[in-house]
Amino acid sequence: MAAVHPIVVTAADTTVNEISFSDANGWNQAQYYETIRYPDVNGDSRPDVCGRHKAGVYCAISDGRDVPTHGSLWLPEFTDHTGWSAPEYYRTIQFPDVTGDGKADLCARGTQGILCASSNGSSFGGVTVWRPEFTDDNGWTAPEYYRTIQFPDVNGDGKADLCARGSQGILCALSNGASFGWVAVWRPEFTDRNGWAAPEYYSTIQFADMNGDGKADLCARGSQGILCALSNGGWFGRIGVWNASFNDTSGSTAPQHYSTIRIVGGMLCGRYTYGIRCASPNTIDGSWLAVPRDELSLATVSELDARRAHHEGLEPHHSGHRGHRAKRRGVCAGRDRPRDYSAVQRPRGIRD
Repeated sequence: MAAVHPIVVTAADTTVNEISFSDANGWNQAQYYETIRYPDVNGDSRPDVCGRHKAGVYCAISDGRDVPTHGSLWLPEFTDHTGWSAPEYYRTIQFPDVTGDGKADLCARGTQGILCASSNGSSFGGVTVWRPEFTDDNGWTAPEYYRTIQFPDVNGDGKADLCARGSQGILCALSNGASFGWVAVWRPEFTDRNGWAAPEYYSTIQFADMNGDGKADLCARGSQGILCALSNGGWFGRIGVWNASFNDTSGSTAPQHYSTIRIVGGMLCGRYTYGIRCASPNTIDGSWLAVPRDELSLATVSELDARRAHHEGLEPHHSGHRGHRAKRRGVCAGRDRPRDYSAVQRPRGIRD
């Protein structure tokens, strides 16, 4: 495979300045549709659309009501010709705000480590190596490592940091706005030796602000259930079992169960054998109280939606808005194929 250079444009790639996100243009291929996200790349508090295609990264800017059908080329790197069609690279593409200026930037893992390009509101700038340790030679082509790469703000300074699970545990490096600092072990228990190389564990690793102090904390599903450790800005503290509902004996080792676990605004939800199980934060000790329902009721849906809306700055749904209803039917119709439904997300800041 050709080397994945951090800054390279080759004549072998046919540069297309504008492209629609359609099947006809190849977006039904996993190396493209799996990269589609809805970040705010121009800082206007509206969700835009970005994704990687064979000639680079394309973005379409939202006007607050509709997203343009065609995206323009924001970054001519990350091409198929330079190796970015491999899952160990394209699956790490994310759009965190690493500079803290309110615009989502672009970061991903390449052969040389973690690469980032800052947004100027109309394109991504030059790609540079922000942290060199996460290389192919250091073993980061393994899914139990690269699939855990995330960019939470673990010290609460408004800039997205870098965290991932390595063989030694949970590693983090703080952003200074131009690069990530030294990589340190923030929590040593999540090692290969302790069984965290298994997908039913490592794929559930998430970073959410569990105690409302503005710093992203660490949570994941272990054999005992949902484990969390709070961030103090320099490392993650003691690990505790915050909810035992999703332990191994509950059947949560099945991918159709553990892959649905999400934590949004402190609310825990996931699917198990009999339906959706949710848990609300316990205001006394910060842990979760199980919602006493085997099936997800309308009340629970309303509570989760309200919490998520508050957390993400969304406006509540207006069920009487006919145009909104019609639009949702149109968007969801026929979306029963992985290339379609895997790209469906709830963008931040979308207006109903």
